[in-house]
Amino acid sequence: MSINMVQGQSVILEKIEYDFSKVTIGLGWDIREPKKNMMPSFLEAPFRSKQESYDYDLDTFALLLNKKGKIPDLPDDVIYYGNLKSKDGSIEHCGDNLTGKGSGDDEQIYIQLSSVPSHYHQILIGVNIYLGTERKQDFSGVENAVVRACDANGKEICRFNLSGSVYHGQTGMLLGNLYKRNGLWKFLAMGEPKLGNLQSLVDGFTAPEILGEGRSNIRLSLEK
Repeated sequence: MSINMVQGQSVILEKIEYDFSKVTIGLGWDIREPKKNMMPSFLEAPFRSKQESYDYDLDTFALLLNKKGKIPDLPDDVIYYGNLKSKDGSIEHCGDNLTGKGSGDDEQIYIQLSSVPSHYHQILIGVNIYLGTERKQDFSGVENAVVRACDANGKEICRFNLSGSVYHGQTGMLLGNLYKRNGLWKFLAMGEPKLGNLQSLVDGFTAPEILGEGRSNIRLSLEK
């Protein structure tokens, strides 16, 4: 039976009813329909907000962290629309969904847990709104946002609902964390809002030794 998780709750990913050779993290969302008004169309256009001029483009990502909770290698250890697969192939992004339209998961990240290299101790899953600040978009315009984990057979293990006015003004969010404890993988539901784009988030998890080598100018390719 799938678990409806709350913020901060963790699940040990080792149970006889699940096949944990592969875990899929799926994100689904809908866009809140703008409220209709009685303003004549010739008057409405000048007052239409910039927020309504674009589709919401939510992007999932995975940060591969070492034992110290840092990204050991940039940009290879950031899995997102600009880098769809880890070097070893154990973690793969299904590709970019630009609108959130359609049923089911809009974006997925596949993780072969049994093949993840031993120097990775955490896989941090998150989402951000592409150009959210520039387009004046935030998570208050998103409905039915759900992150869920499924096993190798597609059986849902757990899910976490992320919609709500509490996320007003937020353009990024950490959704969950797959982490190792005593040789076992656990999943922690987070729902922790973060400001800024993916680059600013990655900068905060960059290993000091990378910066020490004079590689602080490493930038992700965020253009689409």
